Amino acid sequence: MAIIINHRFIDRLTSTDNYNKIDVLIIGTFNPGLPDISKLSQIEKVQYNEIEKSKKFKKFNQGKNFYDRPQNRFWKVMDFINDKAFYSKNDIEIRNLNGLKFYVGMDREKVFKKQHDFCLQNKILITDIAKTINPSSFSHIYDNFPDTAIEKALPIWNTDDIIRVIQKYNPKKVLINFKADSKSTPKICSEISKITNRFPDKLIPSLKSTSGAAGYKYDELIQNWQVHFV
Repeated sequence: MAIIINHRFIDRLTSTDNYNKIDVLIIGTFNPGLPDISKLSQIEKVQYNEIEKSKKFKKFNQGKNFYDRPQNRFWKVMDFINDKAFYSKNDIEIRNLNGLKFYVGMDREKVFKKQHDFCLQNKILITDIAKTINPSSFSHIYDNFPDTAIEKALPIWNTDDIIRVIQKYNPKKVLINFKADSKSTPKICSEISKITNRFPDKLIPSLKSTSGAAGYKYDELIQNWQVHFV
């Protein structure tokens, strides 16, 4: 028996049916979906049942999109880019309840639609470098899923599909939303290098990560990211 976990949005990783053009491609690492229950051993099923019961998992499992966890700052940065009129009158820390970042009390479906429409209108495609993982245990996978855990989980890479998207749509920029030269994740970085070697003029590696764990403030992230969306 085995633990097999597809990307939470595997059907959207390189789906471009709604795009006529892509100007910006954003690559992250991995967002775990639910495991293939039929492949779990009895012990693994018991372990996963306990994970499912946790408040943290239930909250995480409500996410509708890439970077949709509360601690991630990506959609707040995109909201600044999308609605500068709002932020010209309000501090960046103020919650824009009509914006692109989900806050408790907002309608998740409506926020997701706004995010989706924003990406289409601005010709942005979001994807990740891994599409499936095969970890030896559930340790860390649903607990902030650090890149080091993904690295060790025998990933099935999304690299070739990403390359095909770049070849077809010829985006102006390919942005990497993690440290693409980290010594702690050599396999992930090796996959990014394959893309860099093919398209050296397009890749913008290692932007400041929008992950809450990275600890960057909004003004740092906005300054670092907004120049790529003009």
